[in-house]
Amino acid sequence: AAALVATVGAIAALANFAAALFGQNADSVTDTFGASNSELGASLAISRVGVLLSLVATALADRRGRRRLLLVCFAGVCVANAVSAVAPGFIVFTGAQLLTRAFANAVLVIAGIAVVEEAPDGARAWSLAMIALAAGAGFACAVVLLPLSDLGAQTWRIAFGVSAVAIVFLP
Repeated sequence: AAALVATVGAIAALANFAAALFGQNADSVTDTFGASNSELGASLAISRVGVLLSLVATALADRRGRRRLLLVCFAGVCVANAVSAVAPGFIVFTGAQLLTRAFANAVLVIAGIAVVEEAPDGARAWSLAMIALAAGAGFACAVVLLPLSDLGAQTWRIAFGVSAVAIVFLP
């Protein structure tokens, strides 16, 4: 159970890190693509629609297996942020962030379910709290990397690239 909580916590941290990057780097992203505040607002709203897409993935977890869907969704987070890192325009970036949000939310929901189901009696709340703390740490990492976006016009892409490279932890 401890190994499961640790593994799922690491995945939750990396997924939440990936999901937090757009909000934290929004100014730098819009400056790069020359997007207006209204375009940024629309992009953020579109990316949040990913929550609805995550419902499909979480429903599939019951049929296809939680571990498999957790790994597929984690890989999806990494690939979507890789696309974000190299996006040639704001529309491609927005589409990639829609997928990042969908996959990240699916990871967080499936992780919570997996931990609660596998935790021993009397430790379910503690296990879920550890996942929540790990996810919060992932968000904090996105904030820590925020000064990178101030180093140059395109340096915000580094944080998205770091998120993409997290795919090496998939095995």
